[in-house]
Amino acid sequence: MKNALKLILLIFIFSFLLDKAVYWTIRKMGDQVYSGEAVGKLNHYLLLKDSVDIIIFGSSRTNHHLQLDYFPSSTFNMGVDGTALVYCKALIKLLPPKKPQRVILHVDTRLAFDPEYTGFDIEPLKIKYHQIPALRREIDQHLAINPLQKLYWTLDYNGITLGLVKNYLQPKYNYQTYDGYDPLFPNQVQKEIFKGILKQVDSTQCEDSLRLSPTFRNSFEEIQSFCQENNKTLVVFTSPLYRDPCLEDNKLFAEELSKMGITYYDFSTLFGENSSLDYWKDLRHLAHPGAEIFSKIFADTLGISL
Repeated sequence: MKNALKLILLIFIFSFLLDKAVYWTIRKMGDQVYSGEAVGKLNHYLLLKDSVDIIIFGSSRTNHHLQLDYFPSSTFNMGVDGTALVYCKALIKLLPPKKPQRVILHVDTRLAFDPEYTGFDIEPLKIKYHQIPALRREIDQHLAINPLQKLYWTLDYNGITLGLVKNYLQPKYNYQTYDGYDPLFPNQVQKEIFKGILKQVDSTQCEDSLRLSPTFRNSFEEIQSFCQENNKTLVVFTSPLYRDPCLEDNKLFAEELSKMGITYYDFSTLFGENSSLDYWKDLRHLAHPGAEIFSKIFADTLGISL
């Protein structure tokens, strides 16, 4: 029995030490990656967050919708596909204290009233779980981390190691000329698919009772408090949709932010169903021509257009 326990202990110690050796190897490599969304764009943000004057946060409807040709040069588009408010909140809290900056934040009003939204979108930040304590606190607040990840740190990179290595060996782009905007150029097949979608009847309706989710309310209170204490100007917006099946949530969301004293711009119906199909990739995302028009209007509305 004693020999078996010794063997188990030796295996545990060996696996623990091997895990840390592999973790530090991957981390050293990963910290040098500045292309690709999974790791590179986050590293790029951490590199420049203390120096830029305007940072735009949000999901794919930020990443693909705001071209920065119409914005001051000290602007970065930190939109990341598949993310939402809690992911953005965690990154906003990493901004330098007291430095004057403009924080522009995209919100999907549909998700704002989803009672099941608890901040699952913060999961991509787990790659920094053992590297940045502020992110670790945010992750623990919203995500049930695998207990083994606190012991075996290589789990921070679970599922993204291959992409990390690819971007390390062959970067997708030169990050020094990258402003965070990723344009969408639908091919002919995608255009035909979109036309087919438009022929379908949309039966989506507003919920009978709309209430701002607790996660959204608490997150906005935290973001607003951080911005007020650290000399940040907060602006919230919703980007265009081809078809918005429920305008009631937009109205209620605007009222909620008004009560909090937060500036909000709703561009969801800027184009609408009578706009050119060349402006769109799908019902929720603008193609590059539409993004160009929206970006100019957006910058003019905020008074920061070049």
